[in-house]
Amino acid sequence: MNQTIFSITPLLGLFMLVSCNSSKKVTTVDFHDGSYAGEVDGKGLKHGKGSYKWLDGSYYEGDFDNDLRHGSGHFRWANGETYKGDYLQDKRTGEGTYTWPDGSSYQGSFLNGKRHGIGIFYAANGANYNGQWFDDLRHGKGALIDSDGRMVKGIWQNGKLLTKPIALPKPANKPDISFDATVITTAQESGPVSEAVASKTKVTPTLIAESGRISVEGSKNTIKNSIDANLTPSTKDIPALPKSSEINSIQAEEMQNDENSIPPPRSNFRIDYPK
Repeated sequence: MNQTIFSITPLLGLFMLVSCNSSKKVTTVDFHDGSYAGEVDGKGLKHGKGSYKWLDGSYYEGDFDNDLRHGSGHFRWANGETYKGDYLQDKRTGEGTYTWPDGSSYQGSFLNGKRHGIGIFYAANGANYNGQWFDDLRHGKGALIDSDGRMVKGIWQNGKLLTKPIALPKPANKPDISFDATVITTAQESGPVSEAVASKTKVTPTLIAESGRISVEGSKNTIKNSIDANLTPSTKDIPALPKSSEINSIQAEEMQNDENSIPPPRSNFRIDYPK
């Protein structure tokens, strides 16, 4: 009994395989825009392996399901662009490679016929972008390397880089500390202003007496006059000398004070001798 079952099982499997293959027919169908050659199901729909060639020279070769490109396939357009990868319900969806006639290419994820997910694009000039994509545009984190080898890492949104580089600040100006500018010196240490310094000054002299420091600007003569005027004490600052009559009065008053300061002699002063 067991031997009979074992002998029937392979026959059933072979029968089912033949039945399935018999449901697919290889045929050629001409259409107004091209022709199809491949497998079809019992309803005449493209199903299985096949190829479709358009009148302009474009063609697709790969899997079909329910009359749609579905599975793995290779598409070539008449202008030289190609796609090789996954299809889902007649759309490029999954992993694949898209190439252009100039040598540019994209390798990565697709969704509904557009670049979507993680992928890398190689430009014909050697530049490349490796990162995230959304709706056929760079979107999310990515790294861009230009043809010169410079790299930019950042975040893109709708194809534009959001991360901005830092602008180079301008250098500072060097100060001018020559004698043509304002000269600051200490009056006590410098002494008289030399003719060499005075000859270089061109501005009206200005003296600022502050904390023993003088700001000197101007010609030689005006500098000397200004310094003398500021360093010579004013007569109103010197107290006036008293007159001779005032001196006599002051001396008499001082003598009277001296006399009053001498103690008077003691009265009834005597010495008693012992008897």
